[in-house]
Amino acid sequence: MIRLRGAASLVALLGLLHACGGDTSPSPGDVRDAAGATRDAARDTPPDTSPDAAPRVDAWVDATSDAIRDAGSDAVLDVAPDAPADAVADVTLPPPPACQGENLLVTREGTNGDVSFRLDRCLPPICGGGCPVYSPQLTVVTPGRTWIALPADITYNQTHHNWQDSLSALLPDARITWRVEFDFDEGLVERHFVAVETLDGAPVLPETLFSIAPY
Repeated sequence: MIRLRGAASLVALLGLLHACGGDTSPSPGDVRDAAGATRDAARDTPPDTSPDAAPRVDAWVDATSDAIRDAGSDAVLDVAPDAPADAVADVTLPPPPACQGENLLVTREGTNGDVSFRLDRCLPPICGGGCPVYSPQLTVVTPGRTWIALPADITYNQTHHNWQDSLSALLPDARITWRVEFDFDEGLVERHFVAVETLDGAPVLPETLFSIAPY
């Protein structure tokens, strides 16, 4: 659903169409170092010009995902079975993806009750009609469990102006879905929806709404 009213909303919309921005501050830790080293190695490797060579960005995404996993971040992490009901998993979350070239790290995160999410994406600084999305990474935190979907786990669906983008992440024992809707009625609010289900379709986390006003 996309709604647009008033001059202020139009100004906000024009700003959205001409630039994509985000928090580019790095996170500390060994996991980031591992991912960064992999990124640098991939970037410094001469390109394979053979006809059947894989796209360079795909190879880098796979390598980054492998580096994060090798550094100790599992796809799904649990609190001990005897932990209190309101305990939160004590885990080291993976760093945001290291974006290639001029692409910028754009982060969206929100909390609804005891559930939170974080979505990291690499986007070009300027794009028209919608930004191509690289290296999406999604983390969902609930009491007792954290799900981490790395770029290699995610199938991303880009839409016109990114107004109704969505993704599906396939993990070893769960499927995460995320989608967004833009509401211009309140001065440009993003409505993010996140859900988790088992591989056979049983709901684990019903679709949860997070409203964010990042502009």
